[in-house]
Amino acid sequence: MNSNKKVFVILICLVVTFSFIYFNKAKVSDTQFPENNTYKIQATYDKEKRLLKGYQILEYTNRAGKDLEELKFHLFANAYRDLKTVPEVSGDLEHYPEGFNEGKTTIKEVKANEEAAEFKVDNQILSVKLKKKLLKGESVKIEMEFEDLIPKTNNNYGVYDGITSLAYWYPILAVHDGSDWQTREYGKIGESSYSDMANYYVNITLPEDEITVSTGIKTGEHKEEKGYKKVEMEALNVRDFVIISSDKFVKKEKKAGEITINSYFLPENKAAGEATLKYGEKALKYFENLIGPYPYKELDIAETNMINSGMEYPQLLSVGRGLYEEEENLKNSVIFETTVVHEAAHQWFYGIIGNDQQKEPWLDESFVTYLTAKYFKDNGREEIFNQQVKNNESKLKEYKSVFSTVNDFDGWNSYLDTVYKRGSLVLYKLNEDMGEEKFKQLLQEIYKEYKYKNLNTEKFLDILTKTEGEERSQIFKEDAVKEKKAKADINKNIKLSDLPVELRRAKNASDKVIELKNKGYSINMTFDFLAVKGDANIVYGTEGNEEQNKDMRLAAEMILETSIEQSSMKKQSEKFNGKVVTDKEALDMKEMPDLTIIVGNPDINGYYKEVNDKLDIQIHGNKISIVDLDYDIKDERYFFSYLVDNYADEEKKIMVFYSRDGTGISTTYRGYYYYSTFGGGIKYNPDFLGLIAEKDGKKEVMIFDEEGKVKE
Repeated sequence: MNSNKKVFVILICLVVTFSFIYFNKAKVSDTQFPENNTYKIQATYDKEKRLLKGYQILEYTNRAGKDLEELKFHLFANAYRDLKTVPEVSGDLEHYPEGFNEGKTTIKEVKANEEAAEFKVDNQILSVKLKKKLLKGESVKIEMEFEDLIPKTNNNYGVYDGITSLAYWYPILAVHDGSDWQTREYGKIGESSYSDMANYYVNITLPEDEITVSTGIKTGEHKEEKGYKKVEMEALNVRDFVIISSDKFVKKEKKAGEITINSYFLPENKAAGEATLKYGEKALKYFENLIGPYPYKELDIAETNMINSGMEYPQLLSVGRGLYEEEENLKNSVIFETTVVHEAAHQWFYGIIGNDQQKEPWLDESFVTYLTAKYFKDNGREEIFNQQVKNNESKLKEYKSVFSTVNDFDGWNSYLDTVYKRGSLVLYKLNEDMGEEKFKQLLQEIYKEYKYKNLNTEKFLDILTKTEGEERSQIFKEDAVKEKKAKADINKNIKLSDLPVELRRAKNASDKVIELKNKGYSINMTFDFLAVKGDANIVYGTEGNEEQNKDMRLAAEMILETSIEQSSMKKQSEKFNGKVVTDKEALDMKEMPDLTIIVGNPDINGYYKEVNDKLDIQIHGNKISIVDLDYDIKDERYFFSYLVDNYADEEKKIMVFYSRDGTGISTTYRGYYYYSTFGGGIKYNPDFLGLIAEKDGKKEVMIFDEEGKVKE
């Protein structure tokens, strides 16, 4: 054993000893929820090295209804070991602005009742073998030493630009449903969480200037040596435990009756940070009246690096920085308020009333999407309700059964159309059929029966039958399982020449702001024209640095993979015939294919540099030239995409996915429009498409209506 390892072992022993001293103190609150399993976690976080070392004690009582020979845990952080398995909120590459780097949890040691236990890690699943069967009603203490490598990413598990988000950071026990442990890999889309209520006592030692936000409440804070501090936290009767921290956070709070709402935000987004308090208070009061009491002392709302989205955690709402920035510019943004209200509604459906988010996502997402829209309707803003729910019926061209699992979908678009949009429509129809008072009674009955428990579809239908009768329950079920297929020949007559690029300048916006728009077609159109018959070259650059070249190659490969998938899904007689080539290989080719897709920018893609001046839209340094107009580029990280005729042959096309630093390509590839998660129509977003320009020190933002017209 070398000296460094000796020092590490001694430090771990000190941590463990302190953990026992601290956690063995009498806890009056333990008696409040004695039926829960209890987690006691001691962690040390080195932000600079992105390394977290933890020691966890789980006090587990066997309530599975059968004797157990092993316990199984999820290590969801291991989904971040490979770009192919990283949970995707936006495009893969957008989560790694500085290039992909792995995140993971490593299990160092496991004990059962203070004796070494045999354990096995199979990627995201940890199995702990017990030396003797754990009989029904018996208890066991599982201790484990673990280490987290936190990825540098703007995803839900990662650190980026000063903000650390620790979801999935510790081994969490899987649910045992009486037959077996319900384990799974965390999916690329949707959520995959499923856990029972538990009590948490967590201590984390981290840099003293970090401001922490977490599930539960802070019970203590103590200064440590060498610029560190220890934060003590407690959360009773929750499904998991999440920590978010930053040395930049500003905190504001507001009382909503007996509940304290805390808002943590970056100082430059003060107005938006304060707006979350208003939205959070309104949402709490509304959902308490509609469903049932919020049973916790605090609700925290934190600004994070999520890309224009939000995420629910027990007693904690994570809201993306891009939405805060838009709120600062626009004030009273419907999308910003929708996100806060949506995640607040999850405190009831997912938090208090649990469900298997991977197998039955409709039980939280369909309910939450509908109840968020209903919040606007019941507060006198019916036009927003219509936009988010009612008007979806005529727009949905294809959907699956609302009761589908996350794994039944091949991407975010089909998942959102079915679970969010179609699911909320089904609940809207149920609400209309039942009437307001009876629908409210149904929600309150669900709350009463499944508060702190896990709900499933069968149990929901039982409650509906009990409250409304067998006929109503059967009608709802028949409506929910309906499926709709898009017509097989829907794209039969669409040709590349039908997809012109249209330039649009926002009314009263700066002359430096433009939008490149795929005229009159939906978000799936990029898939459609890339799935047409014919040959294609996807050209990436090799003249950048090693990291840039790697990112561009990965983007090109992703475009090829998705195009082939879309072509196969459309069951075309002639499939998309594409290949990935380097810029040098493309320059050596004598004949251009039907479609040439250029990835990157002229500085790092030699082929792009060669053809740049021949294209209708050209890039020269910090300017973009369109016909005889020049526009200044104000942000090095902007990106966009466009389609033009091939300069050498109008029967052929050239498509450009432009990016300065490798970000954005996979998102622009998914479509020219960015649709809000909640069905709020078409929204122009400069981080997804177009140019970010500054006017009087502020970024310009344009909002489009459903027809692509600029809103006044």
